Amino acid sequence: MCTNHITVAGIREVSLVDMIGHPCYVIWLPGCNFKCPWCQNTHVVEGRTVIEVSIEELRRELEEASKIVDYIHITGGEPTLHPALLSKIFSIAKDVGLKCSVDTNGSNPKVIKDLIAKGLLDHVAIDLKSSPYRQENLSIVAGIPRESVRDVWKRIILTLNYSCRNGLEVEARTTFVPGLLSLEDILDVGRWLKEEFGEYKIIYVIQQFNPSPTVRDPNFRRVKPTPRSILLDAGLKVKELYGLNVYIRLIEETLKL
Repeated sequence: MCTNHITVAGIREVSLVDMIGHPCYVIWLPGCNFKCPWCQNTHVVEGRTVIEVSIEELRRELEEASKIVDYIHITGGEPTLHPALLSKIFSIAKDVGLKCSVDTNGSNPKVIKDLIAKGLLDHVAIDLKSSPYRQENLSIVAGIPRESVRDVWKRIILTLNYSCRNGLEVEARTTFVPGLLSLEDILDVGRWLKEEFGEYKIIYVIQQFNPSPTVRDPNFRRVKPTPRSILLDAGLKVKELYGLNVYIRLIEETLKL
């Protein structure tokens, strides 16, 4: 990569849906260490869509965006696979007065810890893809080797610990994928967040699965979107049982419960 340019998978200059309560400038980075069969962004994960942006052009765009957005939000793929790039982009964002957010699967806690230490991270969205009480299911939901599951969960927990204990805004996300997750799985995540991180004000977002032509496994391209009624039922049960700050993210809107 040329020192005067960066390579990204995509850019959205203004988004009202990627962060709750904050308009943001979004950058997608390519590549991922998970192989979720239901992944919507296979073209991003496999690096089939990339663009080159000059550092000066990015700085100008972020300066302009800072007039109407609060955050830069970097997602993927898995953005923590690019620690130097994250630091570079977030440093520019901080220079122009933006706060910084990353969406991660939580598997690279050292990257999150380093960003926090540099003062380059304000918000983290962590994807909790399956029940922490049935950790072996992560192998199926995330498409990773069964023998690596226990280590991955340890790293996810470290990422949450670093984020919470250093005062970041923390958003936990679970996509309710029909056929892979059940209501019990969603309730498990809610109970685990309450038991392990109840002293922190974590937002829990239950997301609708939406099939598209870019889904990795063709079988999931034919799965219908998670019904709104099922998402609402799950969210209301989590809120009632565990008192969490719960949102439902649908195709067309995000609802606070």
